[in-house]
Amino acid sequence: MADIILNIGSGNRAEQNQLNIDIHPIKDIDLIADAHHLPFTDGCANRVEAHCVLEHLENPYRALIEFRRVLNDGGEIRLTLPNPCEWRRTLGGLRGETYVEKGCDHKQCWDLAEMCNLLSQLDLQIVKRQFTERYRRRKHRMDWLLRRVLPPILFMPHTEYCLKKV
Repeated sequence: MADIILNIGSGNRAEQNQLNIDIHPIKDIDLIADAHHLPFTDGCANRVEAHCVLEHLENPYRALIEFRRVLNDGGEIRLTLPNPCEWRRTLGGLRGETYVEKGCDHKQCWDLAEMCNLLSQLDLQIVKRQFTERYRRRKHRMDWLLRRVLPPILFMPHTEYCLKKV
């Protein structure tokens, strides 16, 4: 039997060999569905992926409950979220600004402690965490230097999590 991989909120980044799901009727998605109410049976998926999705949802807690519900016992959830510690966001906060890209509709953001608390409430465990640049971003003239001197938690704009059921 083939692995079932759900790509929730795939948008215009549909992946091959995955079931690409979005709430909007976008080209290349396989199914229109709401992340808060997935139309799948319990334990049907080997992996659930949601890259840069949770921060856009009205109720990310409810969506995570759904991700966990459809995940089989040996499966994993892979999330990508904005990194609130990234230097642009941190510097903007010190200046009293909010660092938000034009057209961005983020409804929330979590630091590591908040994410750990949220996941523990859902009996989900972080197996791996890394700071990354999931999607291209606008370059800053100092990126070449900052990449060399800052730790990844301060330079990279995204945090990727790999989760398992406890």
